[in-house]
Amino acid sequence: MNNNTMRQNQLMAQQNLANQTNLISTGFCNTNSNIERAIQQWVQNTCQIMTNCTQNTQKILDALCDQETQRLRTELAEARVIAQNNAQTSELLSKLQPVAIPSYIVSSPYTSIYPPATTTTAGA
Repeated sequence: MNNNTMRQNQLMAQQNLANQTNLISTGFCNTNSNIERAIQQWVQNTCQIMTNCTQNTQKILDALCDQETQRLRTELAEARVIAQNNAQTSELLSKLQPVAIPSYIVSSPYTSIYPPATTTTAGA
């Protein structure tokens, strides 16, 4: 996209130079050649400034893109380490703590089928 912008800026500067040169040569034949050269130099300088701005913008965008890419790589590496640690932890837990898994769910023998009674405290 930036290359298109730079190319478009160059084409505009060249067209502007052609238009100004055409006006100078047809409408002002007796104009001093120093003025023509100054105008041409101005157009070339303007084109060079726009080209430099485009290149600097591209460098900034490239630097930002590199930073974002590096940040994403770091996050991915961290996520992989965490996932690997979680896998190792669950594997170790499954091997170190063998727990009987009931074939069907039963209620705890330590709970009552009746709801607990609410009691009031003496101070309240």
